[in-house]
Amino acid sequence: MQAPADDHGSILDAAPPPEIAVAGPREAPERGTPDWNSASAGVWKHSHDLVEVSFGSGCVLEADIVNEVAHGVGGLMENPPVRVLIDVSGLARVEPAAAAKFRKVEGVSRLALIGYGPADQVLARFFMTSMAGGTNVPIDYFQDRAAAFEYLGGYV
Repeated sequence: MQAPADDHGSILDAAPPPEIAVAGPREAPERGTPDWNSASAGVWKHSHDLVEVSFGSGCVLEADIVNEVAHGVGGLMENPPVRVLIDVSGLARVEPAAAAKFRKVEGVSRLALIGYGPADQVLARFFMTSMAGGTNVPIDYFQDRAAAFEYLGGYV
């Protein structure tokens, strides 16, 4: 049995809804091969006192990963303090213990967090809030790599 059509026509005659544009995954910056890496993170040494840390997609940042990365950075850098750029865009979550552990890492003179969307900003703010009060290291969040490197003092 067919439903009667009204003066407005059938629902099957309606135009399809407009397509919703969904942003694809962000393009990762071209960094080359990391100078140090683990299953969870990579570290790139940009100069004698500037490193960049990036995490694998979906990584949950836990205290043991912070220890692992700190050890990797320490092995690359001859003379602390170092300036650190952390790309939070691969992170799914930051455990409170990880932020607390990072707060105790020594030898960091300035820290920039970079992300590319609202979820990254939320993670970065949580990370920054968790570190507050336990460190006097300047820290800020950016959505632009050039601005983050400028904040860190550039390639020196």
